Amino acid sequence: MTDKRTVDHLATVIEQYMIRNHLFVENCPWQIRSSPLGGFGVFAKRNIEAGDLIFRDLPVILGPRCLNVPLECCLQCFSKSDVKICEKKCGLLLCPSCDNEGKHQGECSLILSLKTDLDLVEKSTAMIKCLAPLRSLLLSEEDKEVVKNLKNHWGNQHGHEIDILTDELHFKIPKDDQNFMRFVCSVLDANAFEVIVVNKQAQTSLRGLYPLGSLANHSCFPNAFHVFDDERRMVTRASVFIEKDSEIFDSYSRVIWGTATRSMHLKKTKHFVCKCKRCLDPTEFGTYMSSILCKNCRGNLIPTNPLKSCAWKCEDCNEIVPLKDVARVFSLIGSVLKCFDDGDFELMDSFLKGKLATLVPKFSQVVVEIKYKIIWILGYQEKYSWKDMSTELLELKREYCEDLLKLLKKLNMGQCKMRGLLLYEVFQCLEEILQRKNNNDEKLPIY
Repeated sequence: MTDKRTVDHLATVIEQYMIRNHLFVENCPWQIRSSPLGGFGVFAKRNIEAGDLIFRDLPVILGPRCLNVPLECCLQCFSKSDVKICEKKCGLLLCPSCDNEGKHQGECSLILSLKTDLDLVEKSTAMIKCLAPLRSLLLSEEDKEVVKNLKNHWGNQHGHEIDILTDELHFKIPKDDQNFMRFVCSVLDANAFEVIVVNKQAQTSLRGLYPLGSLANHSCFPNAFHVFDDERRMVTRASVFIEKDSEIFDSYSRVIWGTATRSMHLKKTKHFVCKCKRCLDPTEFGTYMSSILCKNCRGNLIPTNPLKSCAWKCEDCNEIVPLKDVARVFSLIGSVLKCFDDGDFELMDSFLKGKLATLVPKFSQVVVEIKYKIIWILGYQEKYSWKDMSTELLELKREYCEDLLKLLKKLNMGQCKMRGLLLYEVFQCLEEILQRKNNNDEKLPIY
C-alpha cells in the first residue's frame, strides 16, 4: 500500500489531516520531502531556533500495546478511577464518565457485531491487546488514507493481534477487514510511539500513531525532540538550531545507550541499521559510552568497526582484544546489575565507585544508567525523600545530574527533554541545600 506514494500526495494527505484536527499552521516551519536516507522525511522550510515549536500532532490511532500485561484503566480516557467492564459485555474497561460516551458506543457496537457466543468478560485481557487495530476499522475514509500512506514493515511477527481475534476470541471478521488490520499492525510496528499516561503513582504505556511525527527520520544525535501534552498531542521542538533545508531528525532509541545497544534495539523494533555520525564514530563523540578499559594501560578499548562484530583495540597501547573477551566483561557487569533491586541505592553507588570504575570509562553506558537510576531514587523513594536526605546525598544527586548534563553536551543533544529534566533536579537540589543553610543562619553562597 505504501509503494505508490509520492511526495506531493503524501504532503497533501498529511496537510489535510492536520487541517481536520485543527493542527495546521500557516507558514509552518516544516515540509515533507524525499530524504537522502531513502523514502521521505521532514525538512525545515526556514531557519528554526533551538526551543522553537516545529509542529503538534494528534494520533490517528491510540490504544494499548500488545503486551501480556493486564491493563487496568479506562480504555477511553485511560484513567484508573472506578473502572469496570462495560455493562454490554464487550470486554473493555471503562470509567463511569466514558461508559456512555460516543466513541465507546461505536467500539462497543463493532465488537458486539463481530463476536460470537464467547464471553468476552473472561477474555478481557486478550480483547484489550487487540484494541488498537480494531479501532482502525472505525476510522473515516480520510483517516484510513492517512494510515495507508505511512511506512509499514511486513513480517511474520506482524498481525498477531488479528490471530487472537479470529482464533482465540472467535470473531467473525470479513477478510478485507482482516487484511486492513494486518496492514495497520505493520504500520504500527514501523511508526508507533510509546505514550506514557501518568495516573497518580501509576503509569500506563500506550502506542500512538502520529502521522507527521512518524515521518521524521531517526538520528542518534537528533536535532528535535518530542513530548506529549495532557491531551496526548505530540509537541515537537528543535533541540538545536536547524538551518533552512536541513532534515529534521527525532530519536527512536534512548540517547543514553551506547552504539551496540541502540543498534540492537533499532534492528529489533524498527528493522534498520543506523549509520549516523555517532554510530560510525567508535568513541561516540569522545564519550566512550560503549568502551571498556584496557587491562594493560587503562586506556580506552574501542571497536575497530562499531557496526560489526569485530576485535577491539586500545587507543593508547594498540593492544588488540578479541570480541569474546570484551563480551565477557559486559556479561559480568550485566550479571551484577541484575542483582540490584530498583531501590538498592547503596549497592548501586558502591558498585559504581568500586569495581565498575576499574572496568569502564566515566561516561560508559552502564555508569550513565546507574547514575540516572540513582537520580530518580534520591528524592522520590520514601527512604530518600527530599526532607529526609542528608546534605551529602543532595550534593551527590546534584553531582550525578551535572555529570549527565556534561554527557548530553558532548553528544550535541542541545535543549533535549532529558536536559530539562536534569536541570530541574539540579534546581531542586540547590533549593533544598540553600534552604537548609538559610535555616542554619549560614552565609549563602553566590551562584
